[in-house]
Amino acid sequence: MGRQLEWSASESNDIVTKLCQLTNLVSLDIADSFAISDSHLHILLPNLSRLRCLGIEGRFGDIHHSQVTDVGFQAIADYCPRILSLNASYLGNVTIDGVRKVIRKCHDIIELELGEVDFELQHLKEIVTTPPKLRLFRCGNIGVSTRYGNSNPRDQRLMEQAVQATEGRVVICTLGDGKIDVSLSSPHKMNQDQSMDMLERAHRQQFDPLICQQWEGII
Repeated sequence: MGRQLEWSASESNDIVTKLCQLTNLVSLDIADSFAISDSHLHILLPNLSRLRCLGIEGRFGDIHHSQVTDVGFQAIADYCPRILSLNASYLGNVTIDGVRKVIRKCHDIIELELGEVDFELQHLKEIVTTPPKLRLFRCGNIGVSTRYGNSNPRDQRLMEQAVQATEGRVVICTLGDGKIDVSLSSPHKMNQDQSMDMLERAHRQQFDPLICQQWEGII
């Protein structure tokens, strides 16, 4: 008998009910695990006040499969204002309006992943400058391809302006090309290097079974 690929509605509800009991949870990754919906987030998140890292990544290659919309992002903004890391890539039914709800209320967020979420390059500066502690923003290939050296000059300029507006604090990566290199002054380059160091340390700690959440001891 093959592996079950889809959870039924009742199974998803049962999982959410059980997760609600884990009130001390600080890190939760339910990316593409079951059919999580806006209503599930509104039921679950009020019970997880200690949550700092959340993954609700959708299904790669089928971004409109997700049932999470801007309404679900409102739940994150309302119930997880102290969240540090959010991976919400491949959620094709989320728009810039939902993103704004999160970045305007989650002031402690350090790492934000929104690959294939529906927003325009013109929104990039707003996204990376609004959360005051943001260090990493990962997105889709919103018009920029640095890997082959053929980036659109206007797109590259908008990318640079967004990073420069954070004084180099925010590292921007795309799902396809990795870190976006931009021209920065020496002080801003130091800020970028410091952010990269923090992100690398957090990535290593992510796989440490003795650490509850990846940013422990870093911030």
